[in-house]
Amino acid sequence: EYGIPAAGRTGVPLASAPPVQLLLRMLESSEQDFPRRTVIEILSSPYRRMREEEQRPAPRPDLWDLWTRERMVIGGGDWEARLDGPSRRGGGEEDPEEAEEREAQRRMLLAEVRALREGLRPVREAKGYREFAGAVRALLLRDLSLEDDGTREAERDRRACADLLDLLDDIGRIPAQEVPWPPPEGALPWFSNLLSQQRLFLGERGGMRVPGAVVAGDLESLRGVTADRILFLSVNEENVPAQLEEDPLLPDEERGELNRLLRRPDLPDPLPLRRRNASEEK
Repeated sequence: EYGIPAAGRTGVPLASAPPVQLLLRMLESSEQDFPRRTVIEILSSPYRRMREEEQRPAPRPDLWDLWTRERMVIGGGDWEARLDGPSRRGGGEEDPEEAEEREAQRRMLLAEVRALREGLRPVREAKGYREFAGAVRALLLRDLSLEDDGTREAERDRRACADLLDLLDDIGRIPAQEVPWPPPEGALPWFSNLLSQQRLFLGERGGMRVPGAVVAGDLESLRGVTADRILFLSVNEENVPAQLEEDPLLPDEERGELNRLLRRPDLPDPLPLRRRNASEEK
């Protein structure tokens, strides 16, 4: 509006990136004992890497969802108890090839659920920050799959995983003797809340290195940005600099009038002004 060039960084919450969302869903499923709907969503995600086996059919998450509903799988031990048996279709004869495919899909689903449980077990059993960060890093590298097709979405996912790995490095360096483990709210809720507070920066707008540009942002978003002058707004919730209140019984206006009446050339003013006294402000 006033012809002032403005610039800034564009960013989104780190937890909003699809790979991080998948990781949080996996941790949530472990915390809730692998509920059916959450597990099916995880296994259906294009960001999850399936177990590699030779001569296996293409995954059919639509069939997995149907079978788990038919067999009333809720979670927990239902995965083993209700899926550990041949898959049959009721109501007449079934084509042998179709029956073979259904059985292969059942075995694949059961294997994927077991792999998901086993992959999350070290995270649940971690005994410290270093062990927890190492378990999450191993889970991330083993189970997540990223496409590198040159699109903006692929670059966003790559940056999200890189920031997540850097955050895990920082978590692994938390001194165990100074910060107790696990956190009071629990390891998984603490980690989920930590991810929700992180920002994923996707680029710049307006050119942050252009001479004369005004850049607005918080301390996190402006890391590494150089400037000729820095203006801190609302520092410490108006506690810096100190804002001294006037005396309710003798406000500054009346103090000034009394000083004028009682002023002597060889002496300072008898009553200090609360809001105008520079030494008190400091």
